[in-house]
Amino acid sequence: MGREIIKKRNDMVDISRLLFALCLMYHHTYVFILYDGAYPFCHASRYFVEAFLIWTGYFTYKHFAGHEYSNYPGEGFKYWLSKFSSFLPYTIPAILVQYIMDSLKYWGNGGTRSAIASFYEMPFEMLYLRETYTASARVVPLWFLSAMFLVFPLMLLLIGIKNKYTIAIISFLYPAFYYGKTAVSGIRDWPNDLLRAMAGLCLGILIGALFDICADNGYSVTKEDNKGAVAWLLTIAELLAILFPVVCSFFDFDGTDKLCLLSIVIAIAIMLSGRSYTASLKIPFASYMGRLSLPLYIWQWGVAWAINLFMNNGEKNGGNVGLKLAIYFVLTFVISVVSMTIVDMVKKKNISSYSIRKLGDV
Repeated sequence: MGREIIKKRNDMVDISRLLFALCLMYHHTYVFILYDGAYPFCHASRYFVEAFLIWTGYFTYKHFAGHEYSNYPGEGFKYWLSKFSSFLPYTIPAILVQYIMDSLKYWGNGGTRSAIASFYEMPFEMLYLRETYTASARVVPLWFLSAMFLVFPLMLLLIGIKNKYTIAIISFLYPAFYYGKTAVSGIRDWPNDLLRAMAGLCLGILIGALFDICADNGYSVTKEDNKGAVAWLLTIAELLAILFPVVCSFFDFDGTDKLCLLSIVIAIAIMLSGRSYTASLKIPFASYMGRLSLPLYIWQWGVAWAINLFMNNGEKNGGNVGLKLAIYFVLTFVISVVSMTIVDMVKKKNISSYSIRKLGDV
């Protein structure tokens, strides 16, 4: 059953990943644009991070659900390291570039010792350990990966519980208490990022566990029948649930964080069920666009910081907004595409070399 649902990852998941990443990109334009008063667009985009946590929690749960492992802790440990090591080719260059830019203000003033000292925290950030203490990550969006890395073993322990009802209850109550208290506030005080990451992952586990519980009781939520009135209703509900948080974010509707989060949970649950008409859509390059969301998320901060450093002399302002936005989006996309292409080429070369070595061993 677990494997069956994983195969139902449809193109809407990847399109939504790119759409949400773009909203987060626009949110971070505050790095180089001094807005007069309230944000014009995409200030309230924090809840889109939850979508990526939910997807991660769901697909991790389905990876292990329904399979007996003689050494589950060992398999979970390998899965944990494998997953996050795959991000390193993107995060290490982005972090290195960020630290170099941050050190320029010291080199320019002759502060050699201070410039060198500015790199002391870099190894911890590269190892996803920044969320173990109170200092913020230099590449600010990477709080997400650091927090998720640190709570991931706890999530695996939750998934390792044999009783699906127990998993579902815990995965419901914890995020209910957390988001009920804080909403998606973006509070950065330690250890809120860690608590938030675990809450988002639990929402993904909850969706997977509920799917399995329904299947165990004779109702397959993920069956192939996606025709008729029910499919139309689910399709409309899914599209509205995707658009609602985007619109709220774009026009900065205050006080809608909880509603937007609920909307995202509903949208993801419907698209993962495969019961709406969007499940049968074949969108060209959808998988590529979904994968592109990761380097976009990682590189956006460095590009924004560079624009503020070299176009604003480090002091953000409201001038040349159109030009800055154009450079920001184009440059982030170019760097992301180039970095992903390089990573793919290296992976293919390594796989090819491994296959040749294995053939020689036969």
